[in-house]
Amino acid sequence: MTVIPPPSEGAFDAALARLRSARMGTELMGPLLYALARSVRAERIVEVGAGATTLFLLRALADNRADVLREREALPAKQALYDAAWAEDEDAGRRHEQAVLRWLTADPPLVDPGYHTRPYTPRCVSIDDGSSPFSTAGEVADAAREAGLDGLLDRRVADFREVAVSLRQGGDRFDLAWLDCGGYLEYRDFLDLYWDLVEPDGGLLVLHYTLTVPNHERVLTELQEAGARARRGRFELFSLLEPHKLMQNSCTLIRRCEKPPARFPLVRAVSLERSGA
Repeated sequence: MTVIPPPSEGAFDAALARLRSARMGTELMGPLLYALARSVRAERIVEVGAGATTLFLLRALADNRADVLREREALPAKQALYDAAWAEDEDAGRRHEQAVLRWLTADPPLVDPGYHTRPYTPRCVSIDDGSSPFSTAGEVADAAREAGLDGLLDRRVADFREVAVSLRQGGDRFDLAWLDCGGYLEYRDFLDLYWDLVEPDGGLLVLHYTLTVPNHERVLTELQEAGARARRGRFELFSLLEPHKLMQNSCTLIRRCEKPPARFPLVRAVSLERSGA
């Protein structure tokens, strides 16, 4: 299996330079979105409001893909160390703790083999209607091509409300949804239309500029009220403020959590901390 290398730092930085906009205020959001997409190993991303953040999301998908391919290449040798009896019998796992630890920490370390039972097909749907005179959305396609990331980009020049209909009809589900567009009505419509397009078990919605603007904060208040009435199912909500900025100074992260994460039975019997690994 061939590992596809991520773009070079020079090519990425040069492409990013053409997308930066002081008015958009996403100089910190880009790296944050990159880290989030990497942390949850996002595979399918949708964004409303294209620009510099698009390149960070595409880079995250490219780096995720490189990691997936590398892990899959290394996994057969790791699995040769595994004994199914460890998971079937918790006592067996304890008796052979050092062997279990050797398996857990072998390359790729701590990876759940079950994750690799399905294909990884990364894609970022980037939606922007081109109406903002301050946006660099029109440069995104060329910048992605310059960075070698255009193969991961599904660009839609349209109103995000219209795109939601086609995404739903196509059965799309996303691991991460990012909104940086408009005001109260757009935020409200985004949550109404895209909520069910985000994976219910750990999918993330990230909204830009949610604090210090009353109409934007109103969206969060309504979302919390909906949560109290269980109208949107279970979710977690967390906001960040950039205190040094007058505007474009915040974001809110929403994690859908309809079910608790699956637990791997073997881990209950073995503790890396207890074993001094």
